Formats: sequence, structure tokens, C-alpha cells
Amino acid sequence: MDRIEISIVIPTIGRPNLYPLLEKLKNQVIENVYEVVLVSQNDLETYRINDPRIKVFPQKPARGYAFYRNWGVGKASGDIIVFIDDDELPLDDHWLQNLTQPIVSGNADVTTAGYRIELGNGYLNDCVSLLGFPGGGAAGYLTIWPLDKNNRPVHLCGGNMAIRKRLFQNISLPETLVYGCEDVYLSNLVRRNKISAAYCSEATVWHEPRKGFLNFISLNIRRGRSITQLLRTGCHIDQELMIRLKSSWRIIMGVGLSHYLPGVIFSMMNQYFWQTWGLVKERFSLME
Repeated sequence: MDRIEISIVIPTIGRPNLYPLLEKLKNQVIENVYEVVLVSQNDLETYRINDPRIKVFPQKPARGYAFYRNWGVGKASGDIIVFIDDDELPLDDHWLQNLTQPIVSGNADVTTAGYRIELGNGYLNDCVSLLGFPGGGAAGYLTIWPLDKNNRPVHLCGGNMAIRKRLFQNISLPETLVYGCEDVYLSNLVRRNKISAAYCSEATVWHEPRKGFLNFISLNIRRGRSITQLLRTGCHIDQELMIRLKSSWRIIMGVGLSHYLPGVIFSMMNQYFWQTWGLVKERFSLME
């Protein structure tokens, strides 16, 4: 039986973390042949990319994650597509094996895992991380998105997932999702069509912490705009909203009476306010 080839697709703006990520990917312990497809929006330090498995495809900037993911898949030669972002790092050399094994073995068509964000980056930054974004943040994936009654994930983390290429190509991502939410769109389709999915806790990755409250506000405005764009695709997100509201309570209970509680509540209120602002802003932009 031929080995299944894997393509790791990375949309990148050339963050400094990209190069440690590539080193981690070069050292993955796995029997399957794999390649790395970089969809680059900026010039890269090419002297630091010295592996024939790494292929670089330049693209114009600011076209949105959905576009770059679709483009990367179009350039990939593997049967299995793996997504990871340039502000993440695998925690060990078995990440790729752990994430793809359920697909290779025929037990799932899609797999995902969350992100780990360490505390200790300043009080407000830590409070933001405890809200669970991205990918579960410092709260943990399962705090934000508990598995369903069949032990399957209800949410796919766009920066830490694997999917059969033919399945992704059949679904494709709407490139009108410029500001994000492509993971919510994909999760919705996988759940609605009862596509077999698996959660792989051993494939959790480290994620760079979000820093700066102004950056947090900007991220949530974009998130609100992305929700408006998502709704225009006809995607129904009632279940996602209910999951998120319930997760807010679990976050607060998890923090308990620690010194983080006031900051988490303050950050949570700001999160919903600025997401609503972004949602309204995007709706009014359609009328201009």
C-alpha cells in the first residue's frame, strides 16, 4: 500500500515565529511523506528555508484566511491537508503523527486539536487568554467546546486541523470571509453533514499570546465583521452562539474567586461589546 502524502498548509505574513515553526516541522517523526506549502503575503528570509519539502507560493496581502487556505490546498499534492498558522508551534515531534493518524487509519475524515497559551504575560493579557481565544487559549479547548455525546468535536480550529483533500475541495471556503470565521463555517458543514471527525488532545499546539488591549479590541471588531460575512453565506450559527454563551459561564467558574476574576469579566464584556460593534460596522458598510 502506498504511503499517504500529507501537505501542511501555512498562510503566513512572515512573522518571526515562522522560522522556529519550520524547524519544528522538519523534525516531525512520522512514516508518511509530507511537504510544507507556504502561502506568503510578504517577502520571506529565504536563506532560512533550506529544505526541499518546503514550497513557497507568494500571494498579494489582505485577501483573508479563507482565500489563502483555498489557494494553499490548490497547490498541495498530498491526500491529507494539515493547517497550522505562523504564530503557533507543535509541542513535540509527534504532533503531525498524532493529528493525522485517525485519518490515515480510516477512523475519521477530519481531526482537530486546540491551542495552549501560557499565563504570565501581564494581568490584562492573561485575562484575554483566559477567554479561550484562539483555540481554547489558557482556558483549554474542552472548556470552550466540549465534545458532543458521541465524543466528537463540535468546533474545528482553523490553525490546527487535518482534513482529507478531496473533502476540503468539495466543501471549499467562501472567499468573502475576509476577516475570519472560516473555521466556524467549516465546523458547521462538518457537523451538519455528519462527517466523521476526531479530537486529538495529543496534537495541541503552543500559540503566541495576544498582547495589548488595543490589539484585543481590534481583533474583536474584526471578529464581529467576520460574523456578518459568515451570516451572508447562509450559515446558521445558533448552535455556535449557544456553545459560546455556555462557555462564558464555564470560564468564569474555572477562574473562580482568583485575582483574575474581575479582569476576565471586564475582558468578556469588552469582547461582546466590540464584536457587536464590528457586526454593526460591517452591516452598515454594505449600505455605503
